[in-house]
Amino acid sequence: MPNHDPLATTLDTRRGTVNVVLFSRPDCIFCRMVRERHLLPLQATRPAGVHIAEFSIEGQTPVTGFDGKPLTESALAARYQASYSPTVVFLDSAGRERAERLTGYSEHFFESYLQARIETAGKAVRRDDRF
Repeated sequence: MPNHDPLATTLDTRRGTVNVVLFSRPDCIFCRMVRERHLLPLQATRPAGVHIAEFSIEGQTPVTGFDGKPLTESALAARYQASYSPTVVFLDSAGRERAERLTGYSEHFFESYLQARIETAGKAVRRDDRF
């Protein structure tokens, strides 16, 4: 497996950005598959306007929310009702979901679903930026 930088543990609040956020658990094999087979390779391509991050559903590490206020990883997961792992959400720079989330993992379909959701979210973000 190629060497990749880890996924970000921050959110991107720059206008025009799609945040692809994986909510995971440390012991979740399917989370590891999503990370290693899909998100890390995607991150390595450095897609324009896409920020990829990962947060633990149970994590107590402080993060900065879209509103600039601190909260824990688990509080962020709760805010998006991400209690099942893996859950991938597609958020704009204000934290609004812009495409249907992916919950669970199917090896045969995940990549196409992921790409379609990123495209949908990107179109929504670009449409909003025109106004």
